[in-house]
Amino acid sequence: GNLFTGTFRISGTNGTVTFGRDFTFTAKPKSFSFWMKNNEGTIDVNSGKPGSGTDIYTVMVIITDGTTFAVDTNDESTFLKMESLATRDGVIGYGYISGQDSHPEWDEYTIDIIYREDMKNVKPKKLVLSFTPSGYGDYFCGSTQSWMYVDDVRFNY
Repeated sequence: GNLFTGTFRISGTNGTVTFGRDFTFTAKPKSFSFWMKNNEGTIDVNSGKPGSGTDIYTVMVIITDGTTFAVDTNDESTFLKMESLATRDGVIGYGYISGQDSHPEWDEYTIDIIYREDMKNVKPKKLVLSFTPSGYGDYFCGSTQSWMYVDDVRFNY
């Protein structure tokens, strides 16, 4: 499972996640901080993609011009690729972390928000936050031993 801003709709064995919620920004935050503890297990549920090995956690923040992102688990072309956020339509600022390491005790994390130069005069309108202990969830692949807890989520100005 994961925690995110947006909506989720399931149809049979497929789902659609629409990332993004209206958010009133009074300024552009410099970073995003939170406390997290997690476990990344060995993949034991697999639909054939992406394979085997250790699960991967992903935490992302995206600030948009009002754009939402609909991810359809039946259509890989809709998946959010972190490496494409710098050029994706509607993205004003973004940041993310991911990894396969486990942290059984609370650790504080800070993700710097990278603002696009070509969007510097665009007013932020929507916020996308996503926390997932199983980064291959779009593929219905992951570990039954992966888990994540988060607390004290905040923007830093």
